[in-house]
Amino acid sequence: MPSKEELKKIRYLNHPVRKRIIELLGSRESMSFTEMKSEMNLPVGTLYYHLDVLKGYVLQDEDRRYYLSKDGKKLYDMLSNAGSSLKISEAKTIFIPSWFFPAVERNFIAALACFISITFIGGILSYFSGYTLVIEHYGISIFSSLVDIILFPASIITYMLYTFIVGRVFSGRRVSLSGILASSIVYVPILFPLVAATILYNVPENIFKIAYLIITVIVQVSSTVFGAAYFSSIYGMRFERSLLIQIIFYIISTIFFSFLQTLNLVTEI
Repeated sequence: MPSKEELKKIRYLNHPVRKRIIELLGSRESMSFTEMKSEMNLPVGTLYYHLDVLKGYVLQDEDRRYYLSKDGKKLYDMLSNAGSSLKISEAKTIFIPSWFFPAVERNFIAALACFISITFIGGILSYFSGYTLVIEHYGISIFSSLVDIILFPASIITYMLYTFIVGRVFSGRRVSLSGILASSIVYVPILFPLVAATILYNVPENIFKIAYLIITVIVQVSSTVFGAAYFSSIYGMRFERSLLIQIIFYIISTIFFSFLQTLNLVTEI
């Protein structure tokens, strides 16, 4: 039975992007980031992500050129010896494909359309359901309907600022305006509680609360995974770190919502 380290190596070589990185660096000895990006035709964030995953196998010299470490060369030898017998396949995952957010980032019109449509739909659903979104939590506010509508896009903009600041601090990479707008897609799952509230308005209260609770839990988990996938693919972070950053945002939003509750500005549904 293969050891844990051997399984790890096989997993790296079974990913087409990481396999290609190992092949390129093994055959050319060293390459700059620009050379690799041009050769592989990948978005910046995606390439940074895979290089980060290969940390320990791929290193940088004083000129910031990438090269294989001793263990990385072993991976390359393993790949060369295996030849075409090594089966390369995309890993199955429940997460958003790594190409999704970068694809939106490359198209400003698509990113802007996503932001406008999500904020518009969220605002309209907030009006009809009577529920207010405060960053990542829904409640019933003392504000007017107009304020409730505005709070949905305001929550998305708050998240955009968070991704921009935290992503810049932890990755050191600049993201285009379209990349920032693409983060609005993380709020797509958050639309579903509003849809449920609108559709299930006339059902008995006890059934409504159970159904709404189940939907809310699923939505919060989905939104967290969406957010982690966004940070991972756009800022080139490891998924584990991206997940932690997204969970921190959820905790911050929970604390803020609780603070508004103490001021009697919002109540739980």
